[in-house]
Amino acid sequence: MKTKQRVIGMVVVCFAAMVFAVNGFGAVPGDVDGSGKIDLKDVINAIQICAGISPTSAVHAENNADGDGKIGLADAIFALAAVPSLTVTQKAEVGYYTAGQELTVIADIVYTGGVSGMGGTLDLPDTWEYVSMDGDMPTDVELLANGDLRFYWVGVPASPVSFTYKVKVPAGTTGNYPIDMQIRYLHRGKEETPVYSSLWIDSYIPPVPITTYCITVTSEGNGKITPAGSTADKCYAVPESEKVTFTMTPVDGFAVKDVLVDGVSVGAVTSYTFEKVAAKHTVHAKFTSGKIRATWTPAEGGKILVEGLTAKMIPNEGYTLEDVKVNGVSVGSVLTYTFDETCSDTAGRSTGAIAKIEKDCWWPGACDNDCWWPGACDNPIPVTCTIFAIFKAKGNYTITVTAGNNGTVTPPGTVSVLQGADQKFEIKANNGYYVANVLVDGESVGARANYTFEDVDANHTLDAKFTDVCGNIATSGFNGKIVLQGLKAIIVPNTGYEVEDVRVNGISRGSVPTYTLPECEEEPPAEECCYSVIHATFKKSAITVTVVEPENGFAIVTVNPDGTRKLTIIPDEGYSVKDVTLDGISVGKVLTYDFPAGDTAHAVVVTLVTGVPQ
Repeated sequence: MKTKQRVIGMVVVCFAAMVFAVNGFGAVPGDVDGSGKIDLKDVINAIQICAGISPTSAVHAENNADGDGKIGLADAIFALAAVPSLTVTQKAEVGYYTAGQELTVIADIVYTGGVSGMGGTLDLPDTWEYVSMDGDMPTDVELLANGDLRFYWVGVPASPVSFTYKVKVPAGTTGNYPIDMQIRYLHRGKEETPVYSSLWIDSYIPPVPITTYCITVTSEGNGKITPAGSTADKCYAVPESEKVTFTMTPVDGFAVKDVLVDGVSVGAVTSYTFEKVAAKHTVHAKFTSGKIRATWTPAEGGKILVEGLTAKMIPNEGYTLEDVKVNGVSVGSVLTYTFDETCSDTAGRSTGAIAKIEKDCWWPGACDNDCWWPGACDNPIPVTCTIFAIFKAKGNYTITVTAGNNGTVTPPGTVSVLQGADQKFEIKANNGYYVANVLVDGESVGARANYTFEDVDANHTLDAKFTDVCGNIATSGFNGKIVLQGLKAIIVPNTGYEVEDVRVNGISRGSVPTYTLPECEEEPPAEECCYSVIHATFKKSAITVTVVEPENGFAIVTVNPDGTRKLTIIPDEGYSVKDVTLDGISVGKVLTYDFPAGDTAHAVVVTLVTGVPQ
């Protein structure tokens, strides 16, 4: 910005040539303090006098405005209206400049009070050239040698004063520049404080192009997708790297059938989100053309939530699902049910499942013979499928608890449990005793300190046994026994029986001839006992095994997982197998024998001898 010689003196000389119609240079109406001009001090003095307060300066009653010879409210109002004020603003017509082209600036001057003379200067950036003015133009405009302007009005236009000026911006100009305007004005013959306006304006900066991608949005059936594409090409423009979510909304009573993204199904979803869009896409929603009507009873028992072709039955707290009927036919107490296409498409023929729901042809009887009438099925009506759920309040079941001597089960006695709830029991032996076994519904679950019934839906029993002996415990059903040899348990069925199942601490180990019980991992405290409970059950077998000469060992029949049977021979210490015969025919000195699949009745004789046979 260049340094300028201000031209205010010139402006004032021009102003001095004007004659002000303000009672000459004598009394000035409204000049309460006699200062020769009207300002806010006069307004304050007049208001103080009206309020009975001593004024802050001398009072010149001869300067009253209404001719009554005294200062009052009318003088305060007159002075307030006569107090001068002036504002000036500038704005570029397009908000920026373009190098090498003209720039148009709009200047607005708003004033109040008795402004009797006005002029000013326009300070342009270096090398910028003044071109012209238009509008409420000054009376005289002078272009100075340094490229700036000075101007004034003879006979000030009524407020607001609005004019435009044009300047030429040199080629190659860049950056931000100020255009400064200064306005000086006279009020009742006296110069007021100058008013300034600075307009900072930058060069044109082309906007950064935004890359957008088109997502083509289409749908079919009874529903819509939002946001939707344009009417013309179904295109919804998304800026690059932006995220957009589409929502599929079916008409009431209908559902989303399928959604295809770029031609690939993503299922019957109700919304889909594209993350960081970087390419064109398509989204197409299919809505059911047949309604799925869901009802249930009682109303407070739960609800049915239909999503696409799938209905979900949701019982409320304290209720359970008793039955579900689809199109009037019970499908059981299923928590989910998926309809087939008969409830998503209109059909041209009323056959199969559709026939049981609703006729699909508009002509009465037209579908009775497989749409025999030409065109009879051209206007099918939507199929309506129904699903009805029956909820019922949950009932109570009982768990009957018994405890042997020398211990307790908590809670005791007959315990009532709400259907579907869990119930935990604490099992504790008295001092000097240990839990020997726990039976649930008659089956051993081992020696344990607690047991929980989960999701109770029937009556149950729990029976706890206690003992003062700390050691592994073997129990068995009828027609067999368990022989403990240290940690090894030999499962021995009676003649004509086989091992059905072996349970260790309540866990089934299958039909096995032996089982090695676990050792204690560490020495237990004095009041605790580390032991296992093993329990065996037996059942009738078609295979009869006899151990002879002498009976110093065990011959055990078990059932393999594939249903075939196996013979296991365990001689006592110091004995060995001399021979094994099957239905009178020797099969050798074997310790195990697998019976062929499908075999049933056999007579097996095992001969044991002392030492090793010759």
